[in-house]
Amino acid sequence: MTKYENQIPTAAGMSFSSLVSMLRDSMRRSIERRPASSIPVEKYEPAESLNISDNPQVTWFGHSAFLLEIEGHRLLFDPMLGNRPSPVSWAGTKRYNT
Repeated sequence: MTKYENQIPTAAGMSFSSLVSMLRDSMRRSIERRPASSIPVEKYEPAESLNISDNPQVTWFGHSAFLLEIEGHRLLFDPMLGNRPSPVSWAGTKRYNT
């Protein structure tokens, strides 16, 4: 059996004090939520102009989002497409939009 391993080593400190700090930061409205610099943007090519291969393909977009191309169909999987990157729609900070 294989398991997922993050390609970039990432510390996931989940101590009580870090959880309290995250909760406090998410409740503050004065915290700047904009990126420090511009985010690179790649041109999106509409699906009609792409060639679908006969072989199944998976394109990973990062985190939990990926595109599955199989049997002439494209399926986008992204459990975090909502307004808040949270398991429940009413909790957490709103997603950054330009």
